[in-house]
Amino acid sequence: MITYKGRHELFEKYNLTAAPALVIGELVRTMGVCPSKESLLSALKEAGMQ
Repeated sequence: MITYKGRHELFEKYNLTAAPALVIGELVRTMGVCPSKESLLSALKEAGMQ
């Protein structure tokens, strides 16, 4: 896990519109909220992780 504080160039790359944000792979973006365990596991599975 990599954590960035303040503005970063990746904010624009991933079109993030809220913070905190979680990016998994290039496919899944969760912004502005803390995801539930089920949502996080589903996102990891969608990105190809087991």
